[in-house]
Amino acid sequence: MRLVILSFCLLLSQAAFAQTNIQGVINDYAVVTDLELFDCSTRIAVADVSAFSPGDRVLLIQMKGASIDSTDTANFGDILNLNGSGNWEFGDITQITGNNIILNGLLQRSYEVSGRCQLIRVPVYADATVVGPLTALDWNGSTGGVLVFWVENTLTLNAEINLNGKGFRGGAISNNPDGGCGLGSPGYFYPLVQPGPSWPSGGAEKGEGIAEISANKRAGRGPLATGGGGGNKHNTGGGGGSNFSAGGKGGNELQGCTIQQRGGIGGNQLFSAYQDDRLFLGGGGGCGDDNNGVGSIGEDGGGLLMVVANTLVGNGQNILANGNTQNNPGTGIADGAGGGGAGGALWLQVENYTGTVSLQANGGDGGDQQPTFGCVGPGGGGGAGALVTSGPLPANVNWELLPGEAGIFTAAGTACTGTTYGAEPGALIPFSYLNANNIYFVENLNNPDFSLGPDTTLCAGEFLQLTGPLNADSYLWQDGSMNPDFLVSSAGTYWLGVIQDGCFTSDSILVSYLNPPTVDLGPDTTLCAGELLFLNGPPEADSYLWQDGSTESDLSVSTSGVYSLTIDLDGCFGADTIQVDFASSVSVDLGLDTLICRDELPFLLYAGASAGASYLWQDGSTDNSFSVITEGTYWVEVSNMECLSSDTITVSLRNCVDCNFFVPNVFSPDDDGINDQFQLFSNCVPFDFDMQIYDRWGELVYHTSNPADSWKGYMGSKRAGAGVYVYLIDFKVSETDGVNSYQLSGDVTLMR
Repeated sequence: MRLVILSFCLLLSQAAFAQTNIQGVINDYAVVTDLELFDCSTRIAVADVSAFSPGDRVLLIQMKGASIDSTDTANFGDILNLNGSGNWEFGDITQITGNNIILNGLLQRSYEVSGRCQLIRVPVYADATVVGPLTALDWNGSTGGVLVFWVENTLTLNAEINLNGKGFRGGAISNNPDGGCGLGSPGYFYPLVQPGPSWPSGGAEKGEGIAEISANKRAGRGPLATGGGGGNKHNTGGGGGSNFSAGGKGGNELQGCTIQQRGGIGGNQLFSAYQDDRLFLGGGGGCGDDNNGVGSIGEDGGGLLMVVANTLVGNGQNILANGNTQNNPGTGIADGAGGGGAGGALWLQVENYTGTVSLQANGGDGGDQQPTFGCVGPGGGGGAGALVTSGPLPANVNWELLPGEAGIFTAAGTACTGTTYGAEPGALIPFSYLNANNIYFVENLNNPDFSLGPDTTLCAGEFLQLTGPLNADSYLWQDGSMNPDFLVSSAGTYWLGVIQDGCFTSDSILVSYLNPPTVDLGPDTTLCAGELLFLNGPPEADSYLWQDGSTESDLSVSTSGVYSLTIDLDGCFGADTIQVDFASSVSVDLGLDTLICRDELPFLLYAGASAGASYLWQDGSTDNSFSVITEGTYWVEVSNMECLSSDTITVSLRNCVDCNFFVPNVFSPDDDGINDQFQLFSNCVPFDFDMQIYDRWGELVYHTSNPADSWKGYMGSKRAGAGVYVYLIDFKVSETDGVNSYQLSGDVTLMR
């Protein structure tokens, strides 16, 4: 067992993911409910923290909050102070407690929570490829509208990035229940909803912009900062939303009414605000005045794209943040048309561009008119959006920042046919795209820099002591403990947050455990004397250490004792032991192979008389002795329950006598049972035997090699005649003095 102590000082770094295919919506959004700056860190309270984790990169951005002139004058909607609207910066999450997100430093810019701040999770990739349309959630009044991500190396476009219409919303309400002319509606604001079946004055809803105002002033022709004004009574068009450039005015009152040119006024331009590194959604177009149900609403502005990448590979794709065009022309008995949405903003911090790519942040067109009754107001065009880059764009990057066109009166046969009838396009952008390479990031001042060390792997049974920085004011571990140190004994992710001199920082470490390597020398065993046992270590080990200090993978065992092996595998140790005993073998000796006389049979083989021993002979008998009665090879196995011994002996036989031989000189084969045949008679058994008999003319009449055969007086199948015959007999016999050869010859008389 070992105790590992780590105490290093290393800054927490932002991890980047490897090559990733991306499409659809890749950001997560949360409404900011509170902001608090400590000496060295920032607390951001959000409505929902479920999409965020420590280590995530985030973007804080204030969507609204500008102050405007709210008097009922021609100055209504003018921007008096941007306040924190359009401010933004990146940060990394160090801690999440409840609904509070702690960033790794202090905010550099000012924000007002009431200005619709949102916190957006920012994906960070090593390399990324857009494989399907990439976009953001629609702006819903609190969150959305922004697509932001970070690519350390190369961003490849195999599909477009599209934020068209993802920005501020167009005006959608025109509560005008009657058809009276609007001489009584000169104002720049009106209540969004008025009671009663008719009202002598009023206007449609303004488009959404970077300022907010009460519902009592949400209608009417005055712009809402960058939101286009709503058309005033009677049937005037809505103004276009604005962004980098101003939106266009909405068209005039219904022909037949006194023309007062009270269409919605386009939103205010923000080109100077972009020089202050602020970023905005495109403003929404104002709604057209509507009392017959055939008018149209204002359109949504374009969204905001923020990308940091080393290289962008365009592949001929588009990056779009256009304001929406009002495509529903007024028909029938006339109503006012809605204004177009303003272009959004493209913020590209890209060092290199490869291949062609087209960038657009154009304003949307106002709504056309095609009524069957009188001239009524078309919608105003949306203002152009903004393009902010980290440097001059090369020739392979095409870009457009065009304002939207005013709606046109397309119905034939009237005095206003083919005209915009007082509607105006969005303003031309006063200059081209901007170069700005500021990337605002929360400022890490005097945070107590420390590290829990790199992610590490331990062996089973080991401990890791994690140590926070010395003299910190407070410590908070992942389990809620508040000691300076933490002892790790199991796998997991461990986290420490530290406050020192009012500054907060944190670090985490992933601890994994390896299973101990397996060593198995086998069970304790008993061998017989003279045997060897080979112990083998696992082949995958990095090193070996036996009880005798040897370091080979294998060990040969020939004596009793306890043997142990310790191995090292990837820094982890495993061990095993085995008890080896050697038992004494039973001795058995049947003697040397032997040659004995036949008259010495039976010959006794003796295997000893060891206590507790068992015996097994070649024939299955189990006595400790065996009686040999024939020549052959004999063996015995002797076991003492642990060890087995055996021996073998070959026993050969011989005749141990002097041989006597007799050959008759006369025989009479008359079948009387007396002297009927001629043969060799002996007290020994001949071998290598040969007997031949010839007649007096020297002709062979009988031959045999079998000492047991005899001549019965025939020559083949015929009886031999009486007379004298000659015999020759050759043979060998075993006698006391060894094997002797004999040759007998003589005459024999055959009598009939």
